[in-house]
Amino acid sequence: MLLLIGCGGGRIPASSEVTPDRSRTTATRSAPDSLFGIVLRKSFNPLAFTRHSCVRARDFAYRRGPYSIVTDDVLFEPPHEHEDTAAVLAALDSFTVCVGETLELNATAVVTLSDSVVGNAHIFWPDEGRAPAYNRLLELVKASYGEPLHNRYGVQFWSADTMDIYINRRSFYNEAPSLNLSDARVCERFERLVHREHPALASVNPEGNHCWVQPDTGSMAVADSIARASEPPPETRVRYQMPGDTTWAEGRVMDLNGCIAIVPDDQRAVPANLPNAFVTVWFSLVQRLQLRGRVPNDTTWTTIPEASVKRFHSCRSD
Repeated sequence: MLLLIGCGGGRIPASSEVTPDRSRTTATRSAPDSLFGIVLRKSFNPLAFTRHSCVRARDFAYRRGPYSIVTDDVLFEPPHEHEDTAAVLAALDSFTVCVGETLELNATAVVTLSDSVVGNAHIFWPDEGRAPAYNRLLELVKASYGEPLHNRYGVQFWSADTMDIYINRRSFYNEAPSLNLSDARVCERFERLVHREHPALASVNPEGNHCWVQPDTGSMAVADSIARASEPPPETRVRYQMPGDTTWAEGRVMDLNGCIAIVPDDQRAVPANLPNAFVTVWFSLVQRLQLRGRVPNDTTWTTIPEASVKRFHSCRSD
């Protein structure tokens, strides 16, 4: 659940003025290899930044004191997390991390270098108020790479030749949208270094224990089509069960800046001192869902398959 505070008016942040390059109406690249002047498989380009600094990946992991468990997620996007074992720290010594502010959109980019070559970048805005809206970022990337794919969680991405671009509704560091640019070959190098003496456990999701998997665009397109056909418009009545629930809760669908969530009828969780607040439930967390009222005078509850619910434009991507 999420507690949201409704408000109106206020200053529109400068980042909302960001617009995609309308002169490019079709994809101009075949592989998703570049964002904001950061190019995968090329040398680090300091001219893409207003300022930057570089350190060993091991030092980056300890920059805030204790080892950060999300270090390898930010730097490599591996299929599983690692603790600060001797093998992990030794593997990190083979990489460099550069952190800087981009000339384009003034984002902060955490860039992973393997032998001075760019292998990964996590791009985010520390000041959430200056971050471009999710849909603005989507249009910017679409201008270069065309329409995105969707994974089973509804995350939109571009993928080819073991390279990916992902748009996330939040970053590892705050609730603002973020971007990931990754080359699986660098992830695989990190995994080989970590597990050269102790192979990864077979129990760690063996089917998904890969740095990159060729997208099944055919079946994904069919699944997306089915999901979009069943996606409810705002104000649709819903009833749902969370994992472990045996009773149904009811609510309505609400549009929250381009994504949808459930506003439960039961709002007793809202603190009395926040009169403009309301509770929402993410579709991605719902186990069973039924809809009613997508057409006038419709009183029949329709069950939506869980696989389709996971592909809704939910306000939460995990």
